[in-house]
Amino acid sequence: MTIEIIHLTTQIQLWLNQKVARHLAAQAQRLEPVKH
Repeated sequence: MTIEIIHLTTQIQLWLNQKVARHLAAQAQRLEPVKH
């Protein structure tokens, strides 16, 4: 049971990290002037 909880927690952390990273990337793109 403990292993399952640890695995689930890890999955949630990975998912949250991806969400935060995507959000920060989107913000950075919005704030930074477009350079082409």
